[in-house]
Amino acid sequence: MALSVTFGKASSLTPNARFSGVGFNIAPALGDIELTNIPALVKIDATFYPDPVTRKTYACLYAEFTKIYKSQRKMFRRLGHAG
Repeated sequence: MALSVTFGKASSLTPNARFSGVGFNIAPALGDIELTNIPALVKIDATFYPDPVTRKTYACLYAEFTKIYKSQRKMFRRLGHAG
């Protein structure tokens, strides 16, 4: 199972989400299904909603994460091309 997460919005727990996602990206291009049919084909096991009490804390943590990401992304690019 995989959890699709969108910051500050409801998230869904979906079995085999990675594999389903690939298929749902390819099938419309091949003409096997229409994009509008995809929601009916996805089984949602649970939906999680953000807790308003912890939102402020997570917003601060996310802001720090984006700063770390921006400061480190060039280094990771270099490391990825090293060797």
